[in-house]
Amino acid sequence: MNFDPSHLWWQGIDPIAMLDAVGDAIETCHVKDALIDGRRIARDGALSPRSYDRWDERPWVFSTPGYGHSELFWRCLVVALRRAGYSGTLSIECEDPFLSPDDTLDKSVDVLRRALPEQPAPGVDWASRVAFKEDVSGLVPGE
Repeated sequence: MNFDPSHLWWQGIDPIAMLDAVGDAIETCHVKDALIDGRRIARDGALSPRSYDRWDERPWVFSTPGYGHSELFWRCLVVALRRAGYSGTLSIECEDPFLSPDDTLDKSVDVLRRALPEQPAPGVDWASRVAFKEDVSGLVPGE
């Protein structure tokens, strides 16, 4: 499947809960946020009759990562993707109606640089070695 959290949010689905259910089926992952206006959803529902050229009147719009949900969420999502076994590409989509594609790309990369770990995930027994006070200083992540 193509995992795209922006489409899950406007449908009321928690992306991390979805990852727990379908993690090993993920083949691609899009990085796109959604800005949700809870007051408008309460009034109009998520399936708004407003056309896409009237973004400022819709109950939700696609947005740049960090502009709909916090950087903390994106950090949690990266860890959840790892937990689900996904290590593929994160494809940035530029569909924010209020930022230019260049701004969207710059801001998305900025959030991802801070959210993505610098090292590969360590082996599954690494944490237990630390817990039992074994010397792990010379271990290469993943060994």
